[in-house]
Parts: sequence; structure tokens; C-alpha cells
Amino acid sequence: MSLESIAKVTRILKNIPRTGWLQNGIPFYEAESIAEHSFEVAVITLVLLNNIKMKVDAEKVLTMALIHDLSESVIGDMPKALTEKIGENLKHEIESKAFENVVGSRKLSEIFEEYSRGESLESKIVKFADKLSTFYQAKSYKNRGYDVDEIIEGTLEEIKIILKQFEEKEIVKMFNI
Repeated sequence: MSLESIAKVTRILKNIPRTGWLQNGIPFYEAESIAEHSFEVAVITLVLLNNIKMKVDAEKVLTMALIHDLSESVIGDMPKALTEKIGENLKHEIESKAFENVVGSRKLSEIFEEYSRGESLESKIVKFADKLSTFYQAKSYKNRGYDVDEIIEGTLEEIKIILKQFEEKEIVKMFNI
């Protein structure tokens, strides 16, 4: 993949709003973009890496955080309702094919697959950061008067499930959820 083509992908992501926000009444001009979300996930991941004692491949974790939504430059941000209808397996297949077309790198595709499976410690850290980003964004919208209680509650439940998989209790204290 050339630098020009990856720059194009990131520009596309800057202009695609996250679907869940639009579906919950956030105006297009205020809805967080996929690029904004991905950046926040990467920063949260970096903070996590600097505050945990677990042995992880930090480069891989940060790579996962940076690439986890690149496929959405082709397929967009799939609404949760669609994922529930088509199932996680088909969603994963669609995202994987889109990712391969966008990136064209075996190494990055393998890292994306590891993230998607969500089994490794590295992928769990990024999935945790991903949910935290959504949770914090929802709280921000709520503070501005938007009705996003359902997203806050659902994301908080997902965060609690992920937290149970960690032995590192410092993570819980750090983010005051």
C-alpha cells in the first residue's frame, strides 16, 4: 500500500460519521467520525499500555488500535442492528475482505484478524479501548442533552464483560467507570 492510498483511506474515514450516533439523533455535523473514534481508541490504548503491568506486544497493540476500523472506509460503519441480523461471522467476513482490499498487507491483515477474533490479550486491550471511547463519547453527547442512555448502558455492560477477562485490576481503577 502506498502512502498516498493510505492517506486517501484516512481522509475517507474523516468524513464518515459513526452510524450509531446518527441513529440516536446526533446531527450529522456533530456526529463523531470513524477517524475521530479511531484516534481516540489509539490514545486510550497508549495510556493503557503505559499504566499496566501485563506483558504485551505494545507495537502490535498500537497497530491494532490504529487499523481496527480501516475496513470501514469501504463498507462504512455497520449499524449494530444490521450486525444482529447478519451475525458476527458474516460481518467479520465482510470486514476482513474489505480490509484486505484496503491495506493489501499480509502482516496487517494477520493483526486485523487477531483483533477481530478477540482472543489474545492484545486484542482484548484494544477492544476495551474501543468500548471506552464509545462510552466516553456517549457521555459527552448525554451532557449536551442527547438521549443516548441505551448506548451508555449497553457499552458499560460490554466494558464490564471485557474487564472480567483481565487480571489487571489497575485498569478498572484508572478509568473510574
